[in-house]
Amino acid sequence: MSCCVKCKQQTPNFNEKYETSIIGKLMLKSLCSVCGSRKSKFVKAKHNGRSKDVHNLIGKLPRPKNGFTPGCYKYMGPYNPLDKQQTYDKNTGDVTEW
Repeated sequence: MSCCVKCKQQTPNFNEKYETSIIGKLMLKSLCSVCGSRKSKFVKAKHNGRSKDVHNLIGKLPRPKNGFTPGCYKYMGPYNPLDKQQTYDKNTGDVTEW
């Protein structure tokens, strides 16, 4: 069921089909069973085994010694030992050097 703009209520779908939009999102296109007008809505993509969740994959990567740091950066992203990359003043506890 999805909302029909013409009927202004939730109505059952008729002749449902899934299509990919121009921007690459999955859409459910159907007809309203009450008035026959076209309806469409964006839906979540079903996991088909080929697509992977990036956030789960980052945790499975081997952790490099200095963390994931591109180029001249000292700290960026997960698993980077920020406290080991900074020097602290022993008396005040402030960061003296990044």
